[in-house]
Amino acid sequence: MGELFSDLVAVRVQPSTTPIPPIAIHAFAVFRTSAAAAGAVLFLSSRCIVPSHSSRPLIGRLQRPPAVAPSIVDAPSAALVSHGTGFISIRAKRGGQYTDDKKHAITTSHCVQPNTVEYELGVEWRVAQQREVQMVKALLKAHQAELNSLMQANRGK
Repeated sequence: MGELFSDLVAVRVQPSTTPIPPIAIHAFAVFRTSAAAAGAVLFLSSRCIVPSHSSRPLIGRLQRPPAVAPSIVDAPSAALVSHGTGFISIRAKRGGQYTDDKKHAITTSHCVQPNTVEYELGVEWRVAQQREVQMVKALLKAHQAELNSLMQANRGK
């Protein structure tokens, strides 16, 4: 991207806590001036720039990146492709007392365990996919039988 934008200082990939496909990576670009960042956003919105490693065009908007290192925030402006979310660290109170948060805590489980909603939805999805495959096979078989009967009817004429 350095050859497209001369005032580009750095490009940083935004870490994500959720799995995202590699063609939808969120990143932010740091520019020397606010005008350069605005010009880059205008350039991206007026043209269709598609990187060689992706099939999706680059998009941009002006925004300060959320919670980044102080050396990056010192830059005057940033053009963000998108923003992500992260973990929030909360200090626990010292001592053996149970707080309301601990009393009402919800346990988490892995999605392949049969006691989760994700597991049930996954099983339902798989059953729906198998039904659809069977229906397509039956439809193709019916079409083939109809085609064979039409071909034999035309041979007789």
